[in-house]
Amino acid sequence: MYRILTAMPLIFVSVNLMASTEDIGFKCEMIKDKPVRNLCIKDRTSKEQSNAEAATLKIAADEEKEKATAEQKRLAEFVKKAEDILTKDFKDPLGAQFTDLKIVESPFQVLCGQVNGKNSYGAYVGSKSFYVQFMGSTVDSRIVELPKKAADKGVYEAEMNLLNAICKGGKAYP
Repeated sequence: MYRILTAMPLIFVSVNLMASTEDIGFKCEMIKDKPVRNLCIKDRTSKEQSNAEAATLKIAADEEKEKATAEQKRLAEFVKKAEDILTKDFKDPLGAQFTDLKIVESPFQVLCGQVNGKNSYGAYVGSKSFYVQFMGSTVDSRIVELPKKAADKGVYEAEMNLLNAICKGGKAYP
């Protein structure tokens, strides 16, 4: 009994020594008491595994962040290109206001939404539905306007049906 009690402080000192000396190159293998040495090795292995898992998780999180950033950049470039194509014939292309933007990415890239442009007097004319569709090197863009004549109502309805079909299922763009 006396022997066990005198060994307890030694184990406690050994474990504390192990924790404080790891940073200066202490090796668990130098501990002579086998149970304490095994405890030290087990603790060191556990810490190494935890550190490796944490590093792996950090790398995976960094990769996901890079992918998300690259995707956001790609979408921003796509939207800018689509807006430039759509407003190239506007009187004030920089004054165009875009709202309700949606991106559809199958089978082609499509930007849908509302655009409000200025007239010759500098006043906004009201929002109109639009889409810009990229099909490889071909671009199809259309602004759907209310018909000026009653006879054009069928064309307007057909264009709105086409726009709704193309833009169906798109995801909102900030």
